[in-house]
Amino acid sequence: MGGEVVLTGGLGSDLSDTDDGGNGGDVSVHGGEGKGKGEEKNYGGSIDVTAGIGGALGGDVEFASGSATVARTSGDVQFATANAGQTGVTGKITLDTGVTTAGNSGAISLRTGAAVKGKA
Repeated sequence: MGGEVVLTGGLGSDLSDTDDGGNGGDVSVHGGEGKGKGEEKNYGGSIDVTAGIGGALGGDVEFASGSATVARTSGDVQFATANAGQTGVTGKITLDTGVTTAGNSGAISLRTGAAVKGKA
């Protein structure tokens, strides 16, 4: 079995502060900055997240926002490309399912959650 890597933000647990008992720490992953002398030819480092390969089932990749436990709002999930330079082109966002030779391909679903007393 391959080794597991876990990145976890710190626990915010100030039990003496009844107004704000503590906020959990963020986890940030950044690609390297490309900043050589010929700036127009430098590339920023990419971030590649790929699940593991398996003989019967490949690993999942899941992005989920944090839930709120006491009458608050859950976190957002945002996918965005950065602004382009003056003469550049912005990056694209692609959602693809894989290719299959004998079974059905995966679906792409976009949906909002139910709003019991609000608007979906």
